Amino acid sequence: SEAEISKNFLVELGIKESDIILENKSKTTYENAVNCAEILKTEKLVRPVVVTSAIHINRATGSFEKAKIDAIYSASDYVYNDFMGMESFFPSGENIDHSRQSLWEYIGIVYYKISKKMK
Repeated sequence: SEAEISKNFLVELGIKESDIILENKSKTTYENAVNCAEILKTEKLVRPVVVTSAIHINRATGSFEKAKIDAIYSASDYVYNDFMGMESFFPSGENIDHSRQSLWEYIGIVYYKISKKMK
């Protein structure tokens, strides 16, 4: 799971395994927010930091706010290219994948707003 991968990464960075609390039951961003809210309440923790990809930050923020979590949000892995050469005008696998990810997020945001899973 993503939670296990993240935990292993944190341990490699020197974080004690006993200081890591996993939420590995959720299948969606909204479920993750709801499950994290319960963990925060149980552990008496406040003001978590939510780290997610830049393309996903809108839906994550909306879901965690809907779950009434007062968090700090941090986006990672921004897509940026400052080079504009001739090949920029032709399709590439990388750009097609970026388009797919964007479309997935836009559809996800619309679905989450309709189903009231985000603010």
